[in-house]
Amino acid sequence: MRRPASLNDPDVPRFWGEAELAAWKTVIDAVHAAGGVMAPQLWHVGAVRTRAKDWTPPGPYDSPSGYSSPGKQFGRGMSAEDVADAISAFAEAAANAKRLGFDAVELHGAHGYLIDQFFWDGVNLREDSFGGPGLPAARASPPKS
Repeated sequence: MRRPASLNDPDVPRFWGEAELAAWKTVIDAVHAAGGVMAPQLWHVGAVRTRAKDWTPPGPYDSPSGYSSPGKQFGRGMSAEDVADAISAFAEAAANAKRLGFDAVELHGAHGYLIDQFFWDGVNLREDSFGGPGLPAARASPPKS
């Protein structure tokens, strides 16, 4: 994944990198051998802080406009190029899932993660095609955890 802070916990299984994808191939082959089906859940946390005490992500947190909730700056606002790169990274992960033999993919677009953040008018203050007055905001602020 090209987005360095797409996760907020060091123990979350990754779905990018040669070693990680080779391990996932072993997993999906075993699932299929047992008669099962499986789909990876692809997500980017966006501006969601880590709960790990002694770990920080390897780059700044991404968010639509640099806010974790209305009026609270956190991370950095994504450029149009950053958004395009994140979209491309999701597509690459989905293509890798298909190549490895997964049966489907699930895009995690809820619970306050990056895709969901683009629908909050309280944190998506963009004035381009990824926000602004033309975006039908689903709600004004992130869900309470």
